[in-house]
Amino acid sequence: MTAPEARIGSQPQPSPGIWSNLAFWRSLGLLAGGVASVLIAGFLYISSGARGEPLFVAVLSAPDAAPHIVVSMHSPNLLRVRMVKAWPEADSKSLELWVLPKDGAPRSLGVVANAVGDTFITILPTDPRVRGAAALAVSLEPPGGSPTRQPTGPVLATGVIAPVRR
Repeated sequence: MTAPEARIGSQPQPSPGIWSNLAFWRSLGLLAGGVASVLIAGFLYISSGARGEPLFVAVLSAPDAAPHIVVSMHSPNLLRVRMVKAWPEADSKSLELWVLPKDGAPRSLGVVANAVGDTFITILPTDPRVRGAAALAVSLEPPGGSPTRQPTGPVLATGVIAPVRR
C-alpha cells in the first residue's frame, strides 16, 4: 500500500450503477434501433400509395396502339395515373385527363404529369365527374389545363374502363 492510500484508508468503492453499465447501454441501443427499423418500415408501407385490387383499370393508348398511361381507381377514393411512356412533344404544355361518359360532354379529372411515374388524384367513386364513365382520354392543353373546361387540344390517348370488382 502506498503512503497516500495509507492516509486515506481503504474506503469501499461505490458499486457501479446502471448508468455506467456498458451492457445496459448496448441493450438499449439495440432495442431502440429495432423499434426505429419497425417504425420506418411501417411508414414506408403506409405511404407508398395505392394497394390492393382496384375498382377499375383503363389502359390509355395512342392512335399507334402504344400504351402510354394506366389509370386505376383504388378504394375508397384514390385514382392512380401511371405514366409508362411520356410524350416528348408536350414539354411546354399540360396533359389533362378526361372522363368520356356514355352520354354528354367530357369531364376533366385534372392535369397529370408528363413524366414516367405516378400521379395520384383524390376522387370519390360517387363523384359526378366519374358517373356514367365509359372511357378515359388524355388531351394536350395549354399550361395549367383547358381554359374552357372542355378539351381544346388534340386527344393523345384513349382507353376503355374495365371494371375489376363487381
